[in-house]
Amino acid sequence: MSVQQGKDALSPSHGATALAFPKEQKEWPIMNGRPLELHGPPIHLFHQAFSDFQHTFTHPSLNLTANDYGNAHRYILVSAELYASEQQRHKAILHSLNEAIGFSLFSLKSENGAMPDGTILMGVAGNLKVLVPGGIFELKNEIGEGSSDPATQGSLSYRKMWVSDKVCCVP
Repeated sequence: MSVQQGKDALSPSHGATALAFPKEQKEWPIMNGRPLELHGPPIHLFHQAFSDFQHTFTHPSLNLTANDYGNAHRYILVSAELYASEQQRHKAILHSLNEAIGFSLFSLKSENGAMPDGTILMGVAGNLKVLVPGGIFELKNEIGEGSSDPATQGSLSYRKMWVSDKVCCVP
């Protein structure tokens, strides 16, 4: 897929709807295994960090601290609560989510208007002066709310961020 195809693709919130996503996958596919034949090469080929993550995550001697468990427990508690709106849920869980994953989520907006609910920024080759989207967070208040699947919307948001010429922080 070319950068232009990514720019021409539907907005993430529209492209992730049940009606639009099959067409989106035919015209501008994302390699997420839906359908199964739409998958790319192993991610480990692109950067050593992916291999390092998988090795660390699956290693039997992975040492989690009491603080790690506490952060995960607090996140589970606030996530299990019922909220009247997506905004209330987002406000309630954001701090504990940041603590649990060890990253801060930032609000970013691409030139084409894509704005996921949160973005993890990472330095390029250890350079913290050049930050790029390293992860996308999409949130729905409850399963089935909204018109699109948050996992699919996150994938499409990630694509829009990476093909944009400009991405800016939103206060």
